[in-house]
Amino acid sequence: MLSSAHRELLKTIGNAQRFEIMMHLRQSPLNVNQIVEKTGLKQTAASHHLRRLRQCRFVEVKEQGRERVYSVRRNPVDQFFRLLDQHAEKYCRYFCIPSQKAQ
Repeated sequence: MLSSAHRELLKTIGNAQRFEIMMHLRQSPLNVNQIVEKTGLKQTAASHHLRRLRQCRFVEVKEQGRERVYSVRRNPVDQFFRLLDQHAEKYCRYFCIPSQKAQ
Protein backbone atom coordinates (compact mmCIF):
# COMPACT_ATOMS: atom_id res chain seq x y z
CA MET A 1 0.00 0.00 0.00
CA LEU A 2 1.30 3.44 -0.92
CA SER A 3 1.84 6.00 1.78
CA SER A 4 0.74 9.59 1.23
CA ALA A 5 4.42 10.52 0.84
CA HIS A 6 4.80 7.98 -1.97
CA ARG A 7 1.65 9.28 -3.65
CA GLU A 8 2.91 12.87 -3.57
CA LEU A 9 6.31 11.82 -4.88
CA LEU A 10 4.74 9.94 -7.80
CA LYS A 11 2.40 12.85 -8.57
CA THR A 12 5.37 15.19 -8.63
CA ILE A 13 7.64 13.17 -10.89
CA GLY A 14 4.77 11.76 -12.94
CA ASN A 15 4.00 15.18 -14.39
CA ALA A 16 5.70 15.48 -17.79
CA GLN A 17 6.25 19.23 -17.44
CA ARG A 18 7.96 18.87 -14.06
CA PHE A 19 10.04 16.04 -15.42
CA GLU A 20 11.10 18.22 -18.37
CA ILE A 21 12.05 21.06 -16.00
CA MET A 22 14.25 18.66 -14.02
CA MET A 23 15.88 17.46 -17.25
CA HIS A 24 16.79 21.05 -18.16
CA LEU A 25 18.02 21.81 -14.65
CA ARG A 26 20.27 18.74 -14.77
CA GLN A 27 22.13 20.48 -17.60
CA SER A 28 22.57 23.82 -15.81
CA PRO A 29 20.97 26.11 -13.24
CA LEU A 30 18.28 28.36 -14.73
CA ASN A 31 16.04 31.23 -13.72
CA VAL A 32 12.29 31.13 -14.35
CA ASN A 33 12.51 33.07 -17.61
CA GLN A 34 15.08 30.61 -18.98
CA ILE A 35 12.88 27.68 -17.94
CA VAL A 36 9.90 29.30 -19.68
CA GLU A 37 11.99 29.76 -22.82
CA LYS A 38 13.21 26.16 -22.85
CA THR A 39 9.88 24.52 -22.01
CA GLY A 40 7.32 26.82 -23.60
CA LEU A 41 5.40 26.96 -20.33
CA LYS A 42 3.76 30.15 -19.10
CA GLN A 43 5.64 31.85 -16.29
CA THR A 44 2.92 31.12 -13.74
CA ALA A 45 2.86 27.42 -14.66
CA ALA A 46 6.66 27.17 -14.48
CA SER A 47 6.64 28.83 -11.04
CA HIS A 48 3.92 26.44 -9.84
CA HIS A 49 5.91 23.40 -11.01
CA LEU A 50 9.11 24.74 -9.45
CA ARG A 51 7.34 25.24 -6.13
CA ARG A 52 6.20 21.61 -6.19
CA LEU A 53 9.70 20.39 -7.12
CA ARG A 54 11.14 22.43 -4.24
CA GLN A 55 8.61 21.00 -1.80
CA CYS A 56 9.73 17.48 -2.71
CA ARG A 57 13.38 18.57 -2.46
CA PHE A 58 14.25 17.82 -6.09
CA VAL A 59 15.13 21.46 -6.74
CA GLU A 60 16.80 24.19 -4.74
CA VAL A 61 16.85 27.93 -5.32
CA LYS A 62 19.50 30.60 -4.79
CA GLU A 63 18.94 34.32 -4.82
CA GLN A 64 21.30 36.06 -7.23
CA GLY A 65 20.62 39.73 -7.02
CA ARG A 66 17.02 40.26 -8.06
CA GLU A 67 16.53 36.86 -9.63
CA ARG A 68 16.09 33.34 -8.33
CA VAL A 69 18.20 30.64 -9.93
CA TYR A 70 16.99 27.05 -9.71
CA SER A 71 19.13 23.93 -9.77
CA VAL A 72 18.61 20.26 -9.04
CA ARG A 73 19.76 18.78 -5.78
CA ARG A 74 22.57 16.76 -7.32
CA ASN A 75 22.82 13.67 -5.15
CA PRO A 76 19.18 12.55 -5.00
CA VAL A 77 18.28 13.69 -8.51
CA ASP A 78 21.32 12.17 -10.21
CA GLN A 79 20.73 8.85 -8.43
CA PHE A 80 17.05 8.94 -9.37
CA PHE A 81 17.73 9.71 -13.04
CA ARG A 82 20.49 7.11 -13.25
CA LEU A 83 18.03 4.47 -12.06
CA LEU A 84 15.36 5.69 -14.50
CA ASP A 85 17.84 5.76 -17.39
CA GLN A 86 19.02 2.22 -16.64
CA HIS A 87 15.48 0.90 -16.39
CA ALA A 88 14.31 2.69 -19.53
CA GLU A 89 17.29 1.48 -21.54
CA LYS A 90 17.04 -2.11 -20.33
CA TYR A 91 13.27 -2.62 -20.35
CA CYS A 92 11.19 0.24 -21.72
CA ARG A 93 13.19 0.79 -24.86
CA TYR A 94 11.87 -2.42 -26.36
CA PHE A 95 8.88 -3.43 -24.29
CA CYS A 96 7.06 -0.25 -23.26
CA ILE A 97 7.00 1.73 -26.51
CA PRO A 98 4.16 0.40 -28.72
CA SER A 99 5.76 1.36 -32.05
CA GLN A 100 8.92 -0.60 -31.24
CA LYS A 101 7.32 -3.83 -29.96
CA ALA A 102 7.15 -5.38 -33.41
CA GLN A 103 10.79 -4.66 -34.26
